Amino acid sequence: MKHINQRNMRIINEIMLYCLNIGCKNVNVNFSKLSDRVVINLASEIEDLSKESIDKMYFLLSTPRKPEIEEYYWLLNGGDDTNSELSLVGMMTDEISINYTNNILTINLIRLN
Repeated sequence: MKHINQRNMRIINEIMLYCLNIGCKNVNVNFSKLSDRVVINLASEIEDLSKESIDKMYFLLSTPRKPEIEEYYWLLNGGDDTNSELSLVGMMTDEISINYTNNILTINLIRLN
């Protein structure tokens, strides 16, 4: 698959942009490239994040991975201001978890090689 590093960076970029757009502050990203997977962990401060927002984020990021059409979808990704980019991130990741405790939002993504 072409451009793996660029895709990993786009995933990080899209998640960070989404978090900034919903009001997150002090965003921290941890990126680990292992032999069989890439792990992306994001933690950020945000006050009063609604359950509805968390559920929506989880729904969008839970889009099943579709490696057979990943190239096609990635080419379609543009500067649209909708949440479709989170769905695209979901299509490019294998596992996700989201937690919101004490005004700290954590998003963990795993992308298998």
